[in-house]
Amino acid sequence: MRLTTLFILLVPLTLLGASASASEALLNSKCSSCHVAQDDGSLYRVSEQRKTPEGWNMTLFRMEKSHGLKITDDERQDLIRYLSNTLGLAPQETASQRAILERRPDYIETPADEDLNVLCARCHTFGRIALQRRTEVEWLKHVHFHVGQFPTIEYQALSRDRNWFDDAINIAVPKLAELYPLKTAEWDAWQAADKPSPVGDWVVFGHWPGRGDFNALMSASGDSESMDITIKGQYNDGTAIDDQGQATLYTGYEWRADANGIRQIMAMSEDGKTLTGRWFRTEDDSLGAQVSAARIGSDAGAIALSPSAARTGNTTSITLYGTELPETLSAEGIQFTNVSRSSDGTQLSADALVAEGAAAGPRTLAGGVELIVFEQIDRIAVEPAETIARVGSNGGPIAAVPAQFDAIAWSNGSDGAADTDDDLRIGVVEASWSSNAFDALAEEEKDAEYAGSIDSTTGLFSPAGAGPNPERRFGTNNVGNLSIDATVNENGTDLTGSAHLIVTVQRFNDPPIR
Repeated sequence: MRLTTLFILLVPLTLLGASASASEALLNSKCSSCHVAQDDGSLYRVSEQRKTPEGWNMTLFRMEKSHGLKITDDERQDLIRYLSNTLGLAPQETASQRAILERRPDYIETPADEDLNVLCARCHTFGRIALQRRTEVEWLKHVHFHVGQFPTIEYQALSRDRNWFDDAINIAVPKLAELYPLKTAEWDAWQAADKPSPVGDWVVFGHWPGRGDFNALMSASGDSESMDITIKGQYNDGTAIDDQGQATLYTGYEWRADANGIRQIMAMSEDGKTLTGRWFRTEDDSLGAQVSAARIGSDAGAIALSPSAARTGNTTSITLYGTELPETLSAEGIQFTNVSRSSDGTQLSADALVAEGAAAGPRTLAGGVELIVFEQIDRIAVEPAETIARVGSNGGPIAAVPAQFDAIAWSNGSDGAADTDDDLRIGVVEASWSSNAFDALAEEEKDAEYAGSIDSTTGLFSPAGAGPNPERRFGTNNVGNLSIDATVNENGTDLTGSAHLIVTVQRFNDPPIR
């Protein structure tokens, strides 16, 4: 089942551009044998819930596997588009859950309700709940479905110490109906709103941990239901980007694309001027980049600066990315020379000479984008501060899941104290990496020896193989509790920052929304 689920996730969500009436007819022909038509023409239960494209994808998968639905890949994509457009979520309704949709490996949730966290989010993310809207009756049926589909749910941890079913019915259902109701003002307003087409040219900027900053021009042609995209650009180290793929816009703002093995999950702003989200490897979503894009020809303004910090008494070559960039740059204590603009106006480059003794702190250059002026690096942090990797492969069907780290330089600011409000984030710096036991027990179990290894230059941690290891005590597998350490030399002094990495077992079920 896991492989099939992944296949559905990775099929490009590009559609054939079927009209709404044809899509509605397809929905009726495929679903009405079980979901009977109601007086208003809507289908029973289908019309009583709203979901993201991934949510409807998962529903169709379950209908296929559990209820015998027969659809082609093209029909699946058509239904996902139609259901997302007519029974989707408004931008405001997904805003707090973008990290779940983007599959960020380092995201740690803060559930909106502790009762729901205990009753529901012990098996899947809280975001999986928050990315749905249902009537109270439908939430009740959803609880009944869980008991029928997963009968051991009442006897698992955090269930057997309470009357789980009564709590689910009497506590969870009313809260779910209040927090995530079917009818909302946000959805009504979004259905009535104008929805700009994403077709056109976009200036793109992103940071891929372990690889660095990159910029590109992305062009989208066709119509919003089925776009061809080309992406041409480069990383700061000169590595070229030249990709082609397909994209679809769901619900008027949910951008989904696949281009040469890279999956894009982004949200378009309501005015159609910007895109923000994450690009990641299709075969390994733990490796990816946070990305921003501005529509060329719009007044979106500046979206990024690279590098984003400059040391006093030194000259740093910087580039500002975006649209309608200023003709010149000016900032207190900085002399800008060799200023140049790209032919399309999306890049403004300059050499920034920061005066010796210039005051440390941010300088706003354009559109809220800041250049951080600093005197010295005071400490190193590692991002993500906490994350996981997973053992895998070693003859098994599930690949290992690596973890990528960046070393982040910080200045303690004018007060000289770490972790205070005036601290300055300087940005990513090169470091020497090592993985070590996190605590005494990890040292005793030799976790650093068995759980995997980290590239000393790039900060990429590669987990060990799956399965029992006869060399370990009790023949256990290669899990581990590790400290990931980055060391940077600043003026002859080694500064070290650390992150916490748990190397754990494989994920056997990996749906589009975890």
